[in-house]
Amino acid sequence: MIQDISLEGAKKVADALVKSVAALDIEHKYSAAAPCVTVSIGLAYKNVTQEIVKEQLLKDADDALYVAKEGGKNRYATNA
Repeated sequence: MIQDISLEGAKKVADALVKSVAALDIEHKYSAAAPCVTVSIGLAYKNVTQEIVKEQLLKDADDALYVAKEGGKNRYATNA
């Protein structure tokens, strides 16, 4: 588990994951979205001073994932 990471740090990790998967250039010939495998990430972030409710954090991440997909996939989006 990652602890003590800032929002900017989490964004850097998400961006690196998106770029790393794309760089693998794995063929995905039956996809209408892209010719190779890509990843979309929903990033939910709460400051340690905020009360964290697991279900809400998961919902926030899921909502952000749909924003990433609607934005064209192969990207991340955050609720923060």
